[in-house]
Amino acid sequence: MSSRVGSIADKSFGGSYAYRAPNAAVNSIGKSMAMDLKVKGVVVVLMHPGYVKTGLGSGRRIR
Repeated sequence: MSSRVGSIADKSFGGSYAYRAPNAAVNSIGKSMAMDLKVKGVVVVLMHPGYVKTGLGSGRRIR
């Protein structure tokens, strides 16, 4: 799973550096794996689940 926030091409907003960096790394690894494994007929798929409502973005604490 990845996130659009990790997209290097989509620079529509800044910030969220600590969240963005690992997601960008996942996207980079997935792209490299896809290129390397293409010759073996392996398809690599990175998925973005869309917005998932959690307590992380709500401004409230989860107990």
